[in-house]
Amino acid sequence: MVNSFAASRAAVVYALVLPVAVLVGFFLADPTAYGSIAIFLIIGGVLAVPILMRWHHPILILSWNAAINPFFLPGRPYLWMLMSGCSLFFAIVDRTVDPDRKLSQVPSLTKPLLFLLVVVLATGLMRGGFGSQALGSQTYGGKGYYYIVAAVAGYFALSTQRIPVERAGILTGLFFLSGVTALIPNITYAIGSGTSFLFYLFPPEYAMEQASADYSLVSNIFRIFGLSVASTALYCWVVANYGLGNVLTIHRPWRLGIFLLAWIGCAFCGFRSILIQFFLLFTVQFWMEGLFRTRILPVLLGLGLVTGALVIHQSDQMPLVVQRTLSFLPIKVSPLARESADSSLEWRLEMWNIMMPEIPRYLLLGKGYGVDATDIAINSQRGINNTLDTAIQGGDYHSGPLSLIIPFGIWGVLAVLWFWTALFRYLLWNYRQGHPDLARINTFLLVLFIVKVLFFLFVFGGFYSDIYVFAGIAGLSVSLNGPLTREREAEVVEEPDVWAMAPRRT
Repeated sequence: MVNSFAASRAAVVYALVLPVAVLVGFFLADPTAYGSIAIFLIIGGVLAVPILMRWHHPILILSWNAAINPFFLPGRPYLWMLMSGCSLFFAIVDRTVDPDRKLSQVPSLTKPLLFLLVVVLATGLMRGGFGSQALGSQTYGGKGYYYIVAAVAGYFALSTQRIPVERAGILTGLFFLSGVTALIPNITYAIGSGTSFLFYLFPPEYAMEQASADYSLVSNIFRIFGLSVASTALYCWVVANYGLGNVLTIHRPWRLGIFLLAWIGCAFCGFRSILIQFFLLFTVQFWMEGLFRTRILPVLLGLGLVTGALVIHQSDQMPLVVQRTLSFLPIKVSPLARESADSSLEWRLEMWNIMMPEIPRYLLLGKGYGVDATDIAINSQRGINNTLDTAIQGGDYHSGPLSLIIPFGIWGVLAVLWFWTALFRYLLWNYRQGHPDLARINTFLLVLFIVKVLFFLFVFGGFYSDIYVFAGIAGLSVSLNGPLTREREAEVVEEPDVWAMAPRRT
């Protein structure tokens, strides 16, 4: 009887596997067709369900900053967007089948995010819907809505599961270090056609300036976008895990080496804003850790003076891309680097001068992200197709405040300010009263939030592309520290001066 049962089970397995094998073999005849890709995705998704059920939360953490967007999906969404939906779905399923499984929630963060989601969806409905060309719509711009919805879903997915304290270091490291994948498109392009298949998974637009410079008829400075992201990821990883004080030491030279490598990468990426962000992160972290009271301060001042003298003396002899990065400083740089930097600044100022008078028009009802394809075609026929008009049509204002108030009006501004205030209070509580073993991570998350807000408001920002950064900080912090009780929230609110950073419990 046992042999009979084994034989019948084998027959069932063969009956299921053989048709699938025949179907896969048929579609392999044309693997690039959309029908074939859809079949492979369905089969792969079914096979991956057990893995996702068990590891969806760590995979989401790993993918949050990873520069991966599969080419075969409409609109090429990033991996973190896909995992946000999957992880939230499996978390809800876990909670449904196991009533004892509690989801970590912080009401003070949940309410403003839900309000923001309502504002975004209401604006989209009243401004032409959520159409996207990638999905076959005649309306462009729906991508912005999907980014925001995915970021909110990602926050809830990250916060639904607690990270054990003993695994906090490695998961936080994966959260930040996955950003190094942004350098893969630049390396792929530099190597040549032998590795071009990697562009199917990694965004080729990261290497667009490299390609443009190679095919340009005039001398040009190209910026390395992937290097800017990868350098920031390295810095965030090493400081979050070890603390700045333990990085600036000769006892662990590899940590200092990674820090210097990140600094060099920021200099060679060609983006002035990235180097400014690096200095902001370093300065605020230095202050928050109290390192200004230690011997590190005079040593850094001495090294800074020596380095500054060398930079001033040799500034016009450095590589052009480095000169462009340093062009915001009052030093001598190549006319080519100066022209490249000044033209970029003039381009932004011209855009801001055009868009500032539009604020009252969209104050009560935001413009949204929708752009009619017919309007784009008409403007193209009229010759209105320069980069400035294209950026304005796409809502790419290169200004954080403008990218928020014009698409979503005063209601979007109120929602974000509410969220920022609640998140700052939550991060401040964890910085002061969090678990001692999480002190370094909690300190860095607070520093990163402060710098990102300042950067968004005064240097550079794009709301729909930056909201996932703030959602990621919030989600990771809740996953590490858990919710606050009402009594603890009251203690945070009653703090008389939130900027007077009290010493942390160690």
